[in-house]
Formats: sequence, structure tokens, C-alpha cells
Amino acid sequence: MSGCAELHLPVVQAILDDDLNSAAGLTEFVRCTLHAVDGAYRVRVIGTQSSGVLRSMSLGQGLLIAPPEVSTLHRGAQVRVIKLSATRHRMLPTLLPWCLFL
Repeated sequence: MSGCAELHLPVVQAILDDDLNSAAGLTEFVRCTLHAVDGAYRVRVIGTQSSGVLRSMSLGQGLLIAPPEVSTLHRGAQVRVIKLSATRHRMLPTLLPWCLFL
């Protein structure tokens, strides 16, 4: 697709640092930060998830995927996270396929 070697952002497994409540029956993509501890990713949810709050959008390093069959994810749970920032992925401008800017 347009010469892109990778079409999707990387998805990693991470350990949740805090409890997270999500809407049952909906897949939620929750803005979060990632950090490495002892060779594993740790993930922490960033404050309010309101679309009008730019702080959490600017600090977000990933999107935690909260599955629809779970309404509460407990601290220590293994979760999937879509990485939004990586040294090989430059996301600006977002109107064009990201792989064109590698």
C-alpha cells in the first residue's frame, strides 16, 4: 500500500499500573503513557479522557485497548497498547499515510 512496509502502528503487551473502569459492551481506546520496567512495558492511564482535554492528548504515548467484555481492568492486568510514538514512526502530518515519513 503506497510502498509502505508496515501499515499499522505497533501493538505491545503491557502491565496496567492502576485500576481502569470502562464501558461494558464497548471497545475503548484509552490514552496512556508507557514506560519500561525490568524489560516489560508498564502502562498508566492519563487523567480525563474527554475529547476537549488537550493535555491528555499531548502526553499520550499509546492507546490502551479495553475489550468490550470487561468493565474493570485491575492493576497488574496484562493489556494491549497501540504505540503512538516510536523512533521509527513519525506521525506528522496525520492526513497522509504515516509510513511515507519513515
